[in-house]
Amino acid sequence: MGNLEAEDGEHKEIVGREVDDFRIMPGMESEFFQILDNALDVGISILDENLNYVYINRFAADTLKLSGDEFQVGDPLSKVHKLMVDKGVIDPKVFDRHKLSAQELKSLFASGIDASRDLTPFKDGSVHRLVRKHTKNGYTISINHDVTRLLQKEEMLQKALELGNSGYWIYDFKSKKLELSKSMNSILSRDEINAMYEFGLAAFIHKDDRTAFKKALKDMHKNAGTIEFVARNLSGTKWYRTTGNS
Repeated sequence: MGNLEAEDGEHKEIVGREVDDFRIMPGMESEFFQILDNALDVGISILDENLNYVYINRFAADTLKLSGDEFQVGDPLSKVHKLMVDKGVIDPKVFDRHKLSAQELKSLFASGIDASRDLTPFKDGSVHRLVRKHTKNGYTISINHDVTRLLQKEEMLQKALELGNSGYWIYDFKSKKLELSKSMNSILSRDEINAMYEFGLAAFIHKDDRTAFKKALKDMHKNAGTIEFVARNLSGTKWYRTTGNS
């Protein structure tokens, strides 16, 4: 994507090339855009290099409870986040926990990572899969869709994990994002879980077991991407066995 403004009467390149002729009827682009804008049940937004909105489709605007009285294209991502909090759409802790702020997104892209994926819970009980993709032309495509129904099966899995005093964690080493299963709430204390989100995986592990934990992580590449270790919690009152793969 490129700059939407025109200079010297010439339009700058936006998408890099035209859509393949075999995939669209020439001359129908505007009409098809209107159809998609109204019909899609997936939220789609486009932001410029400064993370200001240049487009948001109807579904996304409705989901985020945005109206023309308070939002216009050109507004920054930070303003939309504030509106979502003010309107009770989302808990501000979700932004902090999942590192969704504009500054954190800019830092992520600056580090060379061009995409982020998160599960974001809303206050109405729904859960949305949020995908943000940074294009080579500087734009950010944000896609969100409601995956609440898909997670109903996940809820059954969580209950089974709770019964077995088990849980899982997913860690993205590039983006340094952590995702914990809900069943972890029945295994770890709230303080331990908060510490893991704030300081990393090792935060709940007893200090005497952290060396073994770090070694297990380092050895994953020579163990076909698998990990296995046993460690105590911070207080040393419980033992946990962890197995996994990458």
